[in-house]
Amino acid sequence: MIDQDKIRKALRSVGDTVTLTDLALAAEGGNIRTWFEGDSVLVAGVHHDALVFHLAVGDLQEVLSMLEGAYAWGREHGATRAVFIGRHGWVKSLLDLGWAVTGSLLLYERDI
Repeated sequence: MIDQDKIRKALRSVGDTVTLTDLALAAEGGNIRTWFEGDSVLVAGVHHDALVFHLAVGDLQEVLSMLEGAYAWGREHGATRAVFIGRHGWVKSLLDLGWAVTGSLLLYERDI
C-alpha cells in the first residue's frame, strides 16, 4: 500500500504546488497518469509537448524502472520531451539516463 504521508512529504518538498486532491482530480479527468511499483509511485501529465513529472516517491530503482512506461505514455499523448524540477540528489541517477540539468533551479529535461 502506498504511504500517503510519504506522498504528502514529497509534495511539501516541492513547495506544495500540487495536492493529493489535485492529483486525484486530474487522474479522474485523464489529464495525468499514475504508475505504481512496490512501495513507489510516479505521477506525470502531458502539458503541450512536455511530459511533466509531478511526483516521484519511494525506492529509487523502482521509480527509475517506471520511467520507460511513462515516456511511452507521454509520446502517445503528444509529448516530445520530459521535464521535472527536483532536488540535487537526482543528478547522479539521471545523467546516465540522458537527462540534463538545464537551469540553476535543477530543471531536468530530456527528449523522449
